[in-house]
Amino acid sequence: MPMRKALGLWLIIMIFGMTVSTGMSSNYVVAVTTGDPYEAFWDILNKEAELVVGVENGNLSLVSDLIQNSRLGAENAANISALIWQALEELEASGIKTYYTAEELQEMAQNISENGLPQETVDALKEQGWTDEQIQALEEYIVQNGANITEDFNMTAFLKDFSVAFVEVGFKYNHYEAWALEKWKWSQPAEAPTANNGELINPVLADSWAQFYHAYAVSDYVRMEEFIKSLRDSTYNFLTYQKRFVSLTFLCNRSVITKTGTLDHVNWSDNGSMVFTTLVTSPTDGGFILNTTTYYWPSALQAYELISNIMTLVKARNYGNNNSEVQWILNQKVSELRNALKVIIVSTGTSTVYVSDEPVYPIEPIDPIYPIEPELPVLLVSTTSPEESSTPELSESTTSITPADEITLLALDPNNEEGRLVVDSVDVEVVEVTLDYVTYKVVVYLHVEDNAVSNVNAEFQGTELSDSQYVGFLYPDDSLVVESTVSGKVYGSGQVTVSGTVKITYTPSSGPTPNSVELASEEREITKSYSKTITLEDDVDPSKIYVSIATYDENGDGTVTADEDVTFKVVVRNENSNADVSGVCWINVVYPISSNERGNRTFSVSVNAPAGGSDVETFGSVHYAWSGTFMYTGKCSLDQYTKSFDGYVTVVTDTSPMNPSNSLFSVELIAYPTELEGGGEVYLQVKAWNYDGSLIPVMGYIEIDGDRRSIDAKIPADESGDSLLTFTYNVIGVGNHTFKLFLDNQDGEPNGIGEEHWSEVTVEVKTGDQLKQVTSECDPLYFKYNMGNYEATLTCRLTIYNGYDYDLKVTGDIVSDIDVSILNKYLQLQAGSSSPVVSYIDPTTIPTGGYSTITSIAHFKISKPDILVIGDIFPYWEDAWNDIQVEGIYGAMVPVEIIHDVPFDKLGIQRFTLQSSVYIEVDHIAVVADLATDAYLTYKLGSKVMPVANIKFIKDALTRLPPEVREKINPIIEQISINWLANWIKERAITWWRG
Repeated sequence: MPMRKALGLWLIIMIFGMTVSTGMSSNYVVAVTTGDPYEAFWDILNKEAELVVGVENGNLSLVSDLIQNSRLGAENAANISALIWQALEELEASGIKTYYTAEELQEMAQNISENGLPQETVDALKEQGWTDEQIQALEEYIVQNGANITEDFNMTAFLKDFSVAFVEVGFKYNHYEAWALEKWKWSQPAEAPTANNGELINPVLADSWAQFYHAYAVSDYVRMEEFIKSLRDSTYNFLTYQKRFVSLTFLCNRSVITKTGTLDHVNWSDNGSMVFTTLVTSPTDGGFILNTTTYYWPSALQAYELISNIMTLVKARNYGNNNSEVQWILNQKVSELRNALKVIIVSTGTSTVYVSDEPVYPIEPIDPIYPIEPELPVLLVSTTSPEESSTPELSESTTSITPADEITLLALDPNNEEGRLVVDSVDVEVVEVTLDYVTYKVVVYLHVEDNAVSNVNAEFQGTELSDSQYVGFLYPDDSLVVESTVSGKVYGSGQVTVSGTVKITYTPSSGPTPNSVELASEEREITKSYSKTITLEDDVDPSKIYVSIATYDENGDGTVTADEDVTFKVVVRNENSNADVSGVCWINVVYPISSNERGNRTFSVSVNAPAGGSDVETFGSVHYAWSGTFMYTGKCSLDQYTKSFDGYVTVVTDTSPMNPSNSLFSVELIAYPTELEGGGEVYLQVKAWNYDGSLIPVMGYIEIDGDRRSIDAKIPADESGDSLLTFTYNVIGVGNHTFKLFLDNQDGEPNGIGEEHWSEVTVEVKTGDQLKQVTSECDPLYFKYNMGNYEATLTCRLTIYNGYDYDLKVTGDIVSDIDVSILNKYLQLQAGSSSPVVSYIDPTTIPTGGYSTITSIAHFKISKPDILVIGDIFPYWEDAWNDIQVEGIYGAMVPVEIIHDVPFDKLGIQRFTLQSSVYIEVDHIAVVADLATDAYLTYKLGSKVMPVANIKFIKDALTRLPPEVREKINPIIEQISINWLANWIKERAITWWRG
């Protein structure tokens, strides 16, 4: 019997279609069995399975197809979820009986075995395309299994759960879509940074998020669907780095500030996180400020999956699923998304471009100018300072400021927290095992984030298990283990599988705790499934395994005081006389970061307790810097059995705390990542602590593989572990690379003079197993003078590592495309090429385990406009405008992106993307000399344009030429003015001097 047909009709036949003929003529049958959604369900599911296998096997060309199919599957599941709910509503409205006892179900099955299916049911099945053979097979199935019916059946409850189950199917499709993105973009994630300089909602997505949140706050599902789709599209473009120019939205002093900017750099890092940099140009007195901000987004991939889940829920509601649980799940997902959209500021930086609107005024008369001697420009004095120069070509960011309403504040304020319950895991703990049955209980590990929660209730439904546990009120940062009652006996032979779901509902609180009673929003629901296969014939009795935690304070007096370490150990006692037990134990410890902030540390150890013996293993130590009571939770997985535990550590205030250091200062060098595959960019950070309370000048160096970089800095009086310096370094070469920091407060040399401090960190470069881009860099752009134009050459390098076990050969030309933001207009085509960038690779054959570098060269020219009739325009005004253009971009950091398509013999065309920023420099001496000379020529030559042909010695020379030659040359000579000639001499001299 085809499963797709059984899906729609099985419940009707089995429960009420056998006895109630009116039910078969209702719209329920049509709602459940007809239409494309059910046929499409199987088609989409089959295709999803094929695509997942293909991507898993490394065929990333299928990623886009998998993403598209996953989206179709999620929408299809939302549609079917709504159809099931609508069918339930029609059932309830029809008055059909929906609750049957086990005895009634057995009676129905007996009736079918004696008389066959009711004729009304047979007719309905045939209308849906069933054959006589399929109907006969169904009858036989019911007859054979009727005796196995042992439980009551609630059709209403079942269809409610079934409607939610299809929402969960949509979530599964969304998970595979996120998984496809992870395979594509997170194939070689970098190590995530550790800096934390403040949180905010991701500014690239904040506007779309706020729009959705407004619709969510008023339960406008139509607009919710519109805005969540917009948010998903924006997030997809963000994660795949397909959109460079973005709108950035910030919340500041109860106002919403929106700026246009550039997504300058993106790096995919560990655990689905991202590091990205934005560039914003803002006006200031006398110029522009270029603001760069680097953010760390810990939950980038999780946020994308949550957005898709919210879209599934909203679509289910819009299709007609009015199940209240859908709304509760939506509330939870929106809360989780709000948290997942938070980013952390890693670093900020600014550079300034100055502007001048003042005209160039004539200088006092001096002697007439003669052909310029090469040394003359060194005596020229500029009539304007570099600080007054500008470029009208540098566009500034547009900014809008609007007051934030209360909903926007709730959406965008990272500190306006609601309580959020988090389910860490759900486990099955076996209680009793015999030869023919088992009993078990379900254990849920929870913790609370951001604020308090109330009305916490856990409902357990599963194999021989139905239970509910009310928890009530929980404080922020509380951890808790919730256990179900012990299940009934689950019978089987050899092995049995138990499964089910846990639904946790709660109400979040907002505002101060613990006295908060105002509800932040409606009820929320978290649904988790569980499943475990248990072997019946086992020598181990789980009731004879005992797990406990022992804690040891640092000084051994039994009292944990603030600023003391606590060591955690696990004790596994095995009282089974004939069987050893082994496995892994985990513990999650909550500890204080500050007086009002907590963190978590997780440890795991392997354990092996012999028969009749014990095993004691050390998890590790945790530092408790502040007083209070702090929870820990954990579990041991021992073969097929799990044992959970929880407890707390009470920390009291130390009455005589010790000074943390007798030094004036201390420093620490931090590198991330500390492990690289093939090589890559390492972020280095120098942290400092000032114990003196006054500004401390320090000097020294960082030594990197023997290469020294000098440091000269000052440690602020209030520095306490903050970042003193940050920079990056490209590391290649398999092996360990050591970074050594030395700083003192005297002479910067390790000679025993002054207070000296060392810090060292090692970065390991491991061998890889594929072709990987490991480093990229660009040289600064230096604009030099050339006959009135300013020209520069950009050189960038991208290094590739070959991790394959065979050599790779480049078989053709590299095709490159370049984007340099505001400098694109000045790019020049390369000789013999249709592209402004030319790239080559050296060596062209990359040995296994070796490196090759792609070098790209692009030329820039800021040139004055072509002048057809030279005598009609003062050419030196064109020069002056040119000078202002080039001076205006001096000091800017400009994003560079170069995309390379490289053909390899064994891999085909592979794409690499260089992303960097370049610093623009300008020959200021040439600018000053050019501007000053132009000012002089303006004064001396005035507005009168005298053709060169009017000069007497030129006239005499022309008359001596043959008439046919004079006729050709004379029109050209008449176009050349003395003004142009003087300007040409000036350009030639400056080019000779500065070119």
